[in-house]
Amino acid sequence: MRVTVIFSTTGHISSLGFVDDEIWSLAHTVENIKSGVPIMHKHSKTDGIRIDQPVFLIANGPSLDQYADYLKENRSKAIYISCGTAIGTLRRMGIKPDIHLEMERRKLKAEWLEASTDEDYRKGIAFIGLNTLHPDIFTLFDKSYMVFKPNDLGTHFGSRFIKENKSLVSLALCNPMVGNMGLAIVGALGAQDAYIFGLDMAYSESGQHHAKQSDYYKLKEDESDKGIPKDANISMKGNFRDEVKTNPLFLLSSRVANACLRGFQSVTRYHNTSDGVLIEGAEPTPLASLPTSLPEVQVDINTTLSACFSNDHLETEGLEGYLQHNILLAEAFLHKVEALY
Repeated sequence: MRVTVIFSTTGHISSLGFVDDEIWSLAHTVENIKSGVPIMHKHSKTDGIRIDQPVFLIANGPSLDQYADYLKENRSKAIYISCGTAIGTLRRMGIKPDIHLEMERRKLKAEWLEASTDEDYRKGIAFIGLNTLHPDIFTLFDKSYMVFKPNDLGTHFGSRFIKENKSLVSLALCNPMVGNMGLAIVGALGAQDAYIFGLDMAYSESGQHHAKQSDYYKLKEDESDKGIPKDANISMKGNFRDEVKTNPLFLLSSRVANACLRGFQSVTRYHNTSDGVLIEGAEPTPLASLPTSLPEVQVDINTTLSACFSNDHLETEGLEGYLQHNILLAEAFLHKVEALY
């Protein structure tokens, strides 16, 4: 009963967001559209796209550490997708992903990426970000792509400019964490087999919340950050253990993950190697059960992405004028509100 109440409260409160988030999203979306970042317009469930090579989805949870050797040994045998801060950890491991994902709005994310990677490392990595991202993030990678986030002001605004007889994808269940975006992208791109690494959504027994080689620990040396925090007092069934400790945000993330996998059960087989919260619909897969004789990757992932993303589905003429018109309307409304007090 306690878990149900916490999840319900957390879900409703966190889903409200902040006014600043919506303002940033609108401003960033307009700039990203104007700069011509290709937007996702094909989806596995509507267009039948499929990836028949294994996909390794890599988040930055504590259990990622135990798979470092396996990921190195099989680098050429799967499509690697890194989520958020996992890219810095992979760099320290000597592994470069094929695709990198981000969802955080603020420019700080661009600065973090520049601190945890370098230009040479980022070459050849395809980038997919939500429309909410700061425009500078898209410029850090040679090939960048964008996907609309549902229930978002920037998405609502951009959708008004979709050309007649065209459509764009709104990526359902892609938050609250970038690992959720990863699960949704893997399904949307039609991966037939996806192996999940480091998506723990829980704390290790020592209180570790990220992989040991994470830049989180390199940039934040704080003894108060050691041990399981007080808010991690929610017990959940583990992927490999009877019980793991998690917090309200991780709990919400796990519930969204469950819903996402239910939506893609006819498309993708998910295999969860993470030593964290059990993800419903994903097969618990310890290191000993991972495939050891995968064939070399034959798929050109850039060809797949180019077919699924396009900057030719929006009519950008009139976009700036429409934005300015709505700004004037908003200012007039605020003046009327201020006059009442």
